[in-house]
This record gives sequence, C-alpha cells and structure tokens, in this order.
Amino acid sequence: MISHDLVRDGVELGPLTTYKVGGEARWFAEPASLEELRSILELTPASVPVVVLGRGSNVVVSDSGWDGLVLRLAGGFLAIDVRDDGTVIAGGAAPLPVLARTAAARGRAGLEFFVGIPGSVGGAVVMNAGGHGSDTASVLENATVLTIGTRSVDTRPTRALDLSYRHSNLRKDEVVVQATFSTTTGDPKAMEQTLREITRWRKEYQPGGTLNAGSVFKNPEGAAAGALIDEAGLK
Repeated sequence: MISHDLVRDGVELGPLTTYKVGGEARWFAEPASLEELRSILELTPASVPVVVLGRGSNVVVSDSGWDGLVLRLAGGFLAIDVRDDGTVIAGGAAPLPVLARTAAARGRAGLEFFVGIPGSVGGAVVMNAGGHGSDTASVLENATVLTIGTRSVDTRPTRALDLSYRHSNLRKDEVVVQATFSTTTGDPKAMEQTLREITRWRKEYQPGGTLNAGSVFKNPEGAAAGALIDEAGLK
C-alpha cells in the first residue's frame, strides 16, 4: 500500500497508450511538481517497482497489467519556456509536437523535427529521439534527472548522456524531469511551412486514427528496418 493522496489503485493503462491495450497499474500517480514526485517516492516501499509512462506512444502493456507504481508526469512538467537568449526549457512531460510549435511561433529554429514525433521530452532524451535529418543530441544542452531510489536531482550536460542512435546511458531508475534545448533565430513563416511539410509526410506514411504501429522498429546496423519489412512482404 502506498499511502499518498495522489496515488490511485487499479488504473487502466490501455487508454493511456497509442495501442489502447493492456491491464491495470497496481498503483498510479500523476505528480505535477518535483515536490509531489519526491513525496510520492518517499512513501513508496523499495520493493515496489516504479516505471514512468510518458505519452504512451509505442508502449505495449501486458494484459496482466503492471504490479507496481506507474508515474505519469503532469502539471508543471508540461511547461515550456522560450528564453530571450534562444534556450528553450521544457518539462519532461511536454509533448514534442507542442515543443516544436511553441519554439517556432517564437522564431526559434532547430526543433521543428520534433513535430513528427508523438512522444514527450523525457522520452526523447532517454532514447535520443530523432527524425527528418536531426535528433535530440544535436539540440540538447542538458537534462535534469531525478534518481528514484535516492530522490536526488542533478543536471547533466549532453556529453554526459552518451547519446547515440536511439540510445542514452540513462538507467530505468532515472527520470528526466526537465531538458534545456539550444535554438537559432528563424523565420516563423518558413518554420511553419516546415512543420506543415513534416506533418503532411507523417499523415501520408504513418496515418493516425487507425491504431497502426507506425515506425517502431530500430534499424539494424547497415540496413533499414522498413526496407527489410517490405522485402519480406510484411508491410
């Protein structure tokens, strides 16, 4: 039992994912601040497994659910702050398409590729999300990380995260609560056109509303997963 006002029992996880399948979380909470997150973890027994669920894209939940605590960052973790010096500070739960559009509307370029990725800022850092010629590593300045067991928080520069293709050195017991991105000055109209082109491409090749899997395969070394699937007649 986790005795915290924000922790609920038996929450269905399927509706919180893009695949819309899966069972219940034994415990579930949506902390809106670092203080709430820490207070929940402080009352969570060390024997209880903890997992963070972002926007639920490409997540398959077992029909038997998750016998532990599922955390879904909310509230202040959704914030996006575009600074005058060109840096953009975003909470770990901020949706990537919103991040891209917010920066573009303020005339800050470099984050447009995020508009086609249906994930969160935290997830983007963990897996070095990318597409359309760019990736998180190329625009990330640093990430603020909370360690679940100790509830300690530290800010790590990009070079300390060992980012490579769909990889970082972040552990499963670490939560990205905030990230800082660098941008350049851009023309809002030109960036809006880029956002439309990326969105149009995604609708054509990975249409939404059909519960299709989209592009969820990691490319093997020296080949493209999509090409191999086509060749095997499995598309």
